[in-house]
Amino acid sequence: MDNTKLERFHRNFLWSGDIQKRKSSLVPWNDVCKPKDKGGLAVVSLELKNLTLLGSWWNRYTANKTTLWKAVIYSRHKRTIPFKLMEDLSQVGNQAFKSLFPALFALAVDNKAKVSESYVILDDGEVYWNVFFSRSLSAEERIQASVMLLKLRSIRIRVNEEDEVWWTPAPNGKYLAAHATQMAQELLPGNNAFWVSHIWNKAIPSKGKIPVLEVLRNKHVISWDEDISCIWCQRQPETIHHLLLHRGWTNCIWRKLFSWWHMVWALPFLLEQFAQDWFEGMEFKTRKFWALTGPCAIWEIWKARNEAIFNGKILCWDKVATSVVLKSFQWSVAVGLCQTHQYHIWVSQPWEL
Repeated sequence: MDNTKLERFHRNFLWSGDIQKRKSSLVPWNDVCKPKDKGGLAVVSLELKNLTLLGSWWNRYTANKTTLWKAVIYSRHKRTIPFKLMEDLSQVGNQAFKSLFPALFALAVDNKAKVSESYVILDDGEVYWNVFFSRSLSAEERIQASVMLLKLRSIRIRVNEEDEVWWTPAPNGKYLAAHATQMAQELLPGNNAFWVSHIWNKAIPSKGKIPVLEVLRNKHVISWDEDISCIWCQRQPETIHHLLLHRGWTNCIWRKLFSWWHMVWALPFLLEQFAQDWFEGMEFKTRKFWALTGPCAIWEIWKARNEAIFNGKILCWDKVATSVVLKSFQWSVAVGLCQTHQYHIWVSQPWEL
């Protein structure tokens, strides 16, 4: 069974609870596989895990000198792993020469030449590097070539010895598949949510992209003919910005919360801008409490919306705002920011905690 099919089972189970039942994904799989501090669920990507385990075998092949299995492979294929001068990593650092000197890499006559083919040891023991270019170099390119040669001369050539692999991210140079997998997952593409650091490892329920009616229609979960009007106003379509910011019912909640913190703030049009401006004008010592209020309010508004849609129960905005105050205090207590006996301070002057 290949990795693609196994990962399909993972996705099906995550979104539907059944490995055989397919359901629309609300979050890209790359985002799900990212670490929690990057906004993911830290699910191991099988594709990346397979590559890092293959890298482990490559590392063992180069590290073991006299093992029987290496001798068998070498006698069968009669080759070692070739290290290319411009493309592979070296003692220079974590970047290959083609990344450090892209212009020289493009001009090299043989930019895939092996290290063993790129130098000559003179009679006096000095190493002479044979790097040829397809045309004469400009003044700036000659400077880059000089820097590259200085870096090459800092490398000690061990004649008649096999090349070794050094895992530069580890201080001891030892390759570990688990470490490599973790590093690879941190580099997965995908956007990081602004409130990620305030969600994971804290008592805040986390969600991906909020499935408002507009999102569900775009993902073909509901048909394009179905009405997606806001359940409260019945005029505007239910978009993320309308639902969480600009609906009159929601706007009353935000005004009460700002009044609770003795703040005056005009809500921006987009939720993304709202998240970016969340800490504007807030003192550093109170940000840890303010950071919980926004996600908590969005969570409670979303719960109230679901109550209205699925249970036909319309909640008073004032009750929801009061619930935000209580719930954010419970989250603050859960993460150790304050004590339960300080609730009276939280209700009246939360910035004094």
